[in-house]
Amino acid sequence: MNSRQALLFEGFRLDRRNQELRRDSGLVALRPKTFAVLQYLAENPARLITQEELLKAVWGPTAVGEGLLRGYIRDLRQALGDHAENPRFIETLPRRGFRFLSKVTIDTGGVENLAASTLTKSPHAPGLIGRNQELGSLHQLLSLALGGKRQVVLIAGEAGIGKTALLNAFLEQAAQAGAARIACGQCVEQYGTREAYLPIFDALGRLCSGEHASAAVAVLGQYAPSWLVQMPGLLSEDQYQTLQKRAQGTTQSRMLGEFCEALEALAGEQLLILGLEDLQWTDLATLDLLSILARREHRARLMVVGTYRPADVIVSEHPLRAVLHDLQAHQQCTELWPDYLTETGVETYLARRFPDHEFPTSLKRRIHRNTAGNPLFLTAVVDELVRDKSIESREGRWHLTIEVEKLNLGKSRSLRQLIEGQLSRLSTGEQRLLEVAAVLGSQFAADLVAVALEIDPVEVEEQFDALVRRHQVLRPALDGFGERADQRSRYEFLHDLYRTAAFDRSSPGRRRHWYKGIAVKLANDLGDRADEAGTELAFYFEHACMPLEAARYCALAGDRAARRFADSEARAQFGRGIELLKGVPESKERDAAELRLQVGLAPILIYSQGYETDDGAAAVSRASELNARLGDGDQTFAAVRGLYMILVGKPDYHAALELCDKMDRVAQNDPDPYAAAEALRLRGYAVMGLGRLAEARDTLTRAVAASRGSERSHWPTAFIEDIRATCTSVLGLIHWMLGYPDQATRLARQAVDRAVKLGGPFTTAYARRFRATIMRWLRNTAAVVEEAEAAIVICEQHGFQFLRMQASLDKGWAMAMQGRGAAAIREIRAALPFAPFTRSGAATILADVCLQLGKTTEGLRAVDDALEFVREHHEGSFEPELYRLKGELLLHSLGRRNHQRVAELQKAERYLVIAIEKAREIDAKSLELRATVSLYRLWSKLGKRPEAQRMLADVYNWFTEGKNTPDLIDARRILEKRRA
Repeated sequence: MNSRQALLFEGFRLDRRNQELRRDSGLVALRPKTFAVLQYLAENPARLITQEELLKAVWGPTAVGEGLLRGYIRDLRQALGDHAENPRFIETLPRRGFRFLSKVTIDTGGVENLAASTLTKSPHAPGLIGRNQELGSLHQLLSLALGGKRQVVLIAGEAGIGKTALLNAFLEQAAQAGAARIACGQCVEQYGTREAYLPIFDALGRLCSGEHASAAVAVLGQYAPSWLVQMPGLLSEDQYQTLQKRAQGTTQSRMLGEFCEALEALAGEQLLILGLEDLQWTDLATLDLLSILARREHRARLMVVGTYRPADVIVSEHPLRAVLHDLQAHQQCTELWPDYLTETGVETYLARRFPDHEFPTSLKRRIHRNTAGNPLFLTAVVDELVRDKSIESREGRWHLTIEVEKLNLGKSRSLRQLIEGQLSRLSTGEQRLLEVAAVLGSQFAADLVAVALEIDPVEVEEQFDALVRRHQVLRPALDGFGERADQRSRYEFLHDLYRTAAFDRSSPGRRRHWYKGIAVKLANDLGDRADEAGTELAFYFEHACMPLEAARYCALAGDRAARRFADSEARAQFGRGIELLKGVPESKERDAAELRLQVGLAPILIYSQGYETDDGAAAVSRASELNARLGDGDQTFAAVRGLYMILVGKPDYHAALELCDKMDRVAQNDPDPYAAAEALRLRGYAVMGLGRLAEARDTLTRAVAASRGSERSHWPTAFIEDIRATCTSVLGLIHWMLGYPDQATRLARQAVDRAVKLGGPFTTAYARRFRATIMRWLRNTAAVVEEAEAAIVICEQHGFQFLRMQASLDKGWAMAMQGRGAAAIREIRAALPFAPFTRSGAATILADVCLQLGKTTEGLRAVDDALEFVREHHEGSFEPELYRLKGELLLHSLGRRNHQRVAELQKAERYLVIAIEKAREIDAKSLELRATVSLYRLWSKLGKRPEAQRMLADVYNWFTEGKNTPDLIDARRILEKRRA
């Protein structure tokens, strides 16, 4: 079967080359992995395909859970209009695999060639000299991209070698063919700490403002809402609000995945070329994205072409080089190195620039020797010859006015010297304008230059336009479609070497003065939108020797990076701001600025490094110290909340509760009830950790009620959660423990329904994970599997690693109940390190599974470790169950003749009695019932049956609901059997 031919089945056309599924003429939207699953099924119709075979075919060696595969099958059924109960297309064979039922035929029609012949024809570019070989290589790689094999290409070389010219010529040919969608992003030598994804947002902005803007925006909205929501200028207010809800729960992993899927979706409609200039200046987040994009295995008509300077990468120790080496080692990247022009290339350049010239042959040799064939140097040298009239036009022909040997080319032995000479020949006013422009960067706005020099902006524009007309130093800053980049008059240097030379002409003192004027003007212009240029403003204020103001904008830049889940950039921004403040004299303003930075830094450190991180604890401690010094303010709640998270992570619930008192007091001054609701939620979690279940129930119920009046859905410095859904989830577990299983079941369902309705992935995964836990206590194995796997699918899609491992504990228990003991133990062991402050609860799962499998030694070790943890940290909720399991494990270890080992039986009896006492202390009726049933079975063997029966009857009769749940059914059967 030709892998390029499309497959047809019941009105659907599966286009394998373009990775598209169509019904009639309409496109059926599928994620890339979903498409890959369908493709494999359709390529193997009518036969059983095991889960293992399908996982290996689509994911290769990557370890993927069966729950993730079931999620993709559900998505396919929805897309195809299929039903699991009465399937037309995909049949599920329980515990075996899947079968594709529909008859599949091959489409013998022609495949759309997307103007491939136009794109891959002769690589000659009229405006490009000496680059046919490199251009030909680009076109060969383009042919592979057209066939669905993604390409990542890096053009490497020194400044002036012609990297940009080569890239632009290639992109121009692709654009003229009309068969490629092109997006270009520019990396810049950024201000201080680099801004996350700067060239990517540049490229997306251009993509969404061109000829096919609406289609591009629609694709981003479908596949990459977390990116589109950060470009509000492309959206209406209603669209923006809708996207904000969809983007809740975003992580860095999700952002990276969304971007890749969006590009692949765009490439499914039309070949997509992404150009990235000057990658030697790229930020780490963009570099991660480029690496992931290159490593993805499924096919896509996608080509990424970037440029970079190797020398700059080596000197700055930029990680780009290491990433390229790794990609090249896996044949996932191609590198092109344009060479210097030969004498023939110089001759061609002269012939094109000066048609019908009468230059002596020795001129090309002299110029080549002087410039070494560097294209930028060559152009600049010839410009000089024209400017000093060594080359002139006479009667329609170009002539050399002096002998080649007398040409004064030795005065500029380097390109830098030549550029400096060009600048020195400009007027004093032009030089000063360019010096100011250079401090603004490779691109700049004329009005900011005018502000720095305190002159009329119109005058500045006129002088810049004059330079542009003379093709000297500057050109207009255009977007990807040949239009002005924005409504302001913006310009850019012809090459960064011009900017560097102009920058070095001014003194540090002058630059400080200019930076101050520019910073103040830009900050005033942006107003409430200052975070859009936070990185830039922080740099300007820092170099204006205004560290306090710079630190404030570092905080805004850090927030912006954090919203993009670029942790490295966010940490760098917050850290830079803190460093700047070390030289600022103590004052309230200085402490307030540092508090703002520490409050921003702490949650990033905690969520990225874990609750027990020393760095996170240090940031939280410093924030608390500053807040105590300043008194309560707008950062107090966040500072105290951060310290709470550190304490709960240890865990130290008593100290955490003291902080809840502080949060309560602060929340009273907040007109939005969200803060009060959040304080109650955190208090509820802490008292539950201590085993004060009734108090936890009442507190979380109040939190739910308080949250109803809030306009906010999450705390800005917290991982995004919906208070009502998360509190309701925990309330479900508490109600089961207190002895209300029916209410627990109802609350768990309410939490899941609310989370699904809101659409936030983190909240949904959280609610499903808690429902899985409640179903585990209710011994409903099927429901545990359903909810745990659903939670795991969401967590894997969005990078919620911690929550995923929590759900894996419940899944591991269910696997054991299904007879998959060895796999269950592996699943649970892998998840245990991710449960630092729920260790006792996690230990009950491992011990229970060990009891079922007869692994008493491992089970007892897990219980003993957990009980030591409970004694040290006062974690009381699961202590009764730990003692019950210890008693059961001891009994199991005695074997069938355990009645002969009195001492061991008495020890087991003591642990079961302690379990009952501990359950009564915390009002955990469900745990008391379990422990009482266990004790009844032991006492029956020891001749204490009447006493055991009375005790069990008292507990059983207390329950007013849930009589048909497994624990109560077991108790009822025991009691009925004794009566009989």
